[in-house]
Amino acid sequence: MAIPADANNAEKADQIKEKELVAGYTSPNFFTFNEQCGMVFTTPVTGPKTSKNTTYTRSELREMLRNRDTDISLLGVNNNNRVFSSIARSEQEKAGGIDGTQEATLTVDLVNTTGINW
Repeated sequence: MAIPADANNAEKADQIKEKELVAGYTSPNFFTFNEQCGMVFTTPVTGPKTSKNTTYTRSELREMLRNRDTDISLLGVNNNNRVFSSIARSEQEKAGGIDGTQEATLTVDLVNTTGINW
C-alpha cells in the first residue's frame, strides 16, 4: 500500500508492506475502524507522490497474490501480479493471474474543491 506520507524523507510516498498491515499499522492517512475490516484513507492536497509522473497525491491499496511470501518480488510480471489478457502470451505465463477484479464498497465523505490543505 502507498500512502501520502514521507516518514523517511525519501521525497516519495511511503510504501507499507503486508507484514506491517497485518501487524495493525495505522497512521493519520490510513486506519481500520471495525471488525468488518472497514478502512479509512485520507489524502492531503499536497504531499509526496507515488511516482514521479503523478500530479496528485493519493493512497493506493494493492492486491498481493504472493500472500506474504516475500521471496516473490513486488516488481515486474511474476506470481504476485495479475496481467491483462490482452498482453503477449509469454508475459501471461509469468503472471500470478490473468485479468480479475478487486471489489470494495466506497464512500467519499469529503472532497476538497479549492486545492488548499485544510
